[in-house]
Amino acid sequence: MIKNIGSVILNFCNKIFLALNYLIIMEERTLEELLKLAANDRAHAPEFYKKLLSSEVYLLGLIEKASNLINSKEEAISLEPGDEVNFTFWHYEDGTQFLPIFSSLNMLQSVIKEDSQYIKFPAKVLFEMVKGIPIFLNPKAQYGREFLPKEIESLLKNQTTQEAKPILIEKETQVLIGHPANYPQNLIDTLNKFLPKITQVREAYLALYLNPTIDDKPVLLIAIDIEGGIQEYEKIRNGIGTVAQESAPKGEIIDFLLLDKSDVNNSINMYFRDKKPFYKRT
Repeated sequence: MIKNIGSVILNFCNKIFLALNYLIIMEERTLEELLKLAANDRAHAPEFYKKLLSSEVYLLGLIEKASNLINSKEEAISLEPGDEVNFTFWHYEDGTQFLPIFSSLNMLQSVIKEDSQYIKFPAKVLFEMVKGIPIFLNPKAQYGREFLPKEIESLLKNQTTQEAKPILIEKETQVLIGHPANYPQNLIDTLNKFLPKITQVREAYLALYLNPTIDDKPVLLIAIDIEGGIQEYEKIRNGIGTVAQESAPKGEIIDFLLLDKSDVNNSINMYFRDKKPFYKRT
């Protein structure tokens, strides 16, 4: 009797486990969903870029000498070794060409009404093949995203369009630092949504900063206190940099400082000792 009950309980638990796994799979966001989320809230940008690089996209084109060349929109063309690929490029009003790509077949068909040959292609492989040319994800759709050549290069290298580099103060430097008169509320709100996902971050501060040896005008400075110091920062810097730069006021440059409040000989670190962080880990 006990064995039978145990078996029933085990089977019931297995069913719960399978159901939970199913829900997790079902709740995984699509590329289109993440594109929309990132367009409305830059805190989702790193997740969108990661998803893009692991996704397959659709684009217009044809494959020469392909065994399965088709003339219908009902089936994608698959690549085989030795095939030659010819992509279809579009042009902006100024004549500059770009490569249109689509996040799904439904998205492509909603934009391209006539019968056209198309290719299903891993986005990362495509980005590596087509360098120096802008790529536009979901052109003519409600939510789209253009990627310039420098952004594509950064995506392939860092999984983000922005590369954040820390400021390491290694010698005595005269700088100007203070509270920004025009407070970038959108930037702070976005970071407060994103930073709780980065468990290594203990606190984050904001200041306006001018280091004449680096910049010719004041820039926004985000000082971050991180468990693990520079080693941990190397792992998370690009995500934080992407969210910060893409939600900052237009034209603003963001610098980052790895904060060390125990360094009493560093005037910049000391500046933040009596300041209130805009983010504090709970």
